[in-house]
Amino acid sequence: MKETHLMSVGLDIGTCTTKLVVSRLTLAERGSLYTISRDEITERKLLYASPICRTPLLDPITLDAAQLTEFLEAELATAGVALADIGSGAVIMTGETATKTNAEALLHRLAEQAGAFVVATAGSDLEAIMAGKGSGAAVRSLTRHHTVANMDIGGGTANVAWFRNGIPIATVTFHMGGSVIRLQADGTVTYVSSAIKRWLDEQGMLMVPGQIVNIHELRELTRRMARAVGQFVAGSPDKAGNELLLLGQRPNQLPHADEWMLSGGIAELLSRPAILELAEVTTYDDIGPLLAQVIRETWTELGLPLVKAGHMQRATVIGAGLQSVELSGSTIHVDADTLPIRNVPIVTLHLQQEPVRLATALKDLLQQASQLYGTSNQTPFGIALITEQEQSYTYKHLQVLASQLIPQLTSYFTHQHTIVMLCDQDMAKALGQLLSLGCQGSPRIVCIDGISLDFGDYIDLGELIGNRTIPVIVKTLLFPNETSEVRL
Repeated sequence: MKETHLMSVGLDIGTCTTKLVVSRLTLAERGSLYTISRDEITERKLLYASPICRTPLLDPITLDAAQLTEFLEAELATAGVALADIGSGAVIMTGETATKTNAEALLHRLAEQAGAFVVATAGSDLEAIMAGKGSGAAVRSLTRHHTVANMDIGGGTANVAWFRNGIPIATVTFHMGGSVIRLQADGTVTYVSSAIKRWLDEQGMLMVPGQIVNIHELRELTRRMARAVGQFVAGSPDKAGNELLLLGQRPNQLPHADEWMLSGGIAELLSRPAILELAEVTTYDDIGPLLAQVIRETWTELGLPLVKAGHMQRATVIGAGLQSVELSGSTIHVDADTLPIRNVPIVTLHLQQEPVRLATALKDLLQQASQLYGTSNQTPFGIALITEQEQSYTYKHLQVLASQLIPQLTSYFTHQHTIVMLCDQDMAKALGQLLSLGCQGSPRIVCIDGISLDFGDYIDLGELIGNRTIPVIVKTLLFPNETSEVRL
């Protein structure tokens, strides 16, 4: 079996911290008559992990592009990696950083500077899912066949994702993080996030810059904050304005989690000794260490079972991207002028259900995908259709399937959109024709088969080869699969 090596770089620019990881991936090539290549990771070796540095800002709403560029160049030089050596990677912006005025422009500048990267400005929902994959919650839910929730707690937000059988089923985000309040060693408050001011008012707690606070006041504040979030995710009735800590709309219903994982910079502090002095609180000039302690205490009080995450602080992006080039199957449906298409995120739809239930599942999926990725791009996301391999789809089956898909596709998308449908069976040409006929160009349909994809993958579609096949680059964010069995 032929083996090759791929240098992979991951860059995570978060609310408070920025970090870079360099890995060497050993790939075993697998090919067939229908594919150019398909690589499997047989070994992943961490070559370099940068120091975790503060995310540089010019002002509260603007990232320091020059410093971030210098950081990337300096850390790659320290790692002994030239830009030409990089085969794949990911540039991810998370938390409040993704809302900065120059975030998107800087994101693409860094990606172009550093090579062939998967690029994602992760909103809170997508960030929650990424962190849940990185922590091991997604895989644990699959292997244990129950629901696992992961809360990723950073500087400005706590992002929660619930996973069932490896699939994300719900997300929610709270204004709770280590840097929502910053202070000096003597207890002088230097910053209070505007996002928590209404909640503070509801609690009757005064917290303003210039105020001097003691450890007892900070402990009470963090305890109330942790308890408010804990009660909310546990399904307890809303108390004393808990909802004011929500980022975005209140979810209709949150799933019950059989187990919980905690990741992010705050989770990394969970194992520290009990905090007794103010100096121990202000180690990082914020409330992070104390918040970590009271979250652990609160989760125990509320009976939320904690399982140690496989990875904590670097959960959101541990590696970078694996790129594998394949050819689509021989049965495809596509208009040549829709190609090429770049950086399309993938969501998955399982077809082993009754037609009426399938329509509901598709509606829920489109709503979730629209929240994760938006619909402003010409090709906002692709839908991978997952079938029961033992089931054979006749033309009549495909007609029924198309009749369920068409109303939802035409409702969500317009003639300005192109939607990519990916099939794991040889049915793309017939299904694509049925969908195009029913949608009448609103949206345009690209339908291909022969490609295996997972939720959260990205794809590039190249130009047609011989008018009958498409080169496809599958870019998968690499998250570790291991997770500890040790309970906290």
